[in-house]
Amino acid sequence: MDVVRSKIESLGGNITIDSQIDKGSKFIIQLPLTLSIISVLLVEMQQEKYAIPLSTIVETAIIKKDGYHVCASKKV
Repeated sequence: MDVVRSKIESLGGNITIDSQIDKGSKFIIQLPLTLSIISVLLVEMQQEKYAIPLSTIVETAIIKKDGYHVCASKKV
């Protein structure tokens, strides 16, 4: 959590954590309004969505469905 807190604070925001035994934890992340106007690439993997800042993307490519395959991995 220290790494997450440091990154949020470096962006000018803050994080509040409220934990209660047997009830769970609540994370409140507050970021400056200026971050809301950053252009991002939205990516959805499985059921999670990610916003990747365009300034961090070096290259994008279009891959046809027949251009990749999924390998099953064995658990050891």
